[in-house]
Amino acid sequence: GRLRNGLSERDILDEAGNKHRPDLMCLFPDETLVIDFKTGAPAPGHAAQVRRYLRLAAALPGHAARARLAGLLVYLDRRETVAVSPE
Repeated sequence: GRLRNGLSERDILDEAGNKHRPDLMCLFPDETLVIDFKTGAPAPGHAAQVRRYLRLAAALPGHAARARLAGLLVYLDRRETVAVSPE
């Protein structure tokens, strides 16, 4: 499947040199997908964290300029997924 080419827990640096580490990031010609796995209850900060990862991923060399950005939160305990838009 599409996820076999994913990058697991790779550091991304922001403009200030701070490290950020999404659980899984997949760079495709038409899409950059960021997946973050969580346990416990959903919290507002979870989506904000994925949006931050998406902004950083958009600046990576492997991200095609016109590729769609998509985020996904996976709550393992609840067996639930939540889509996260870049905005």
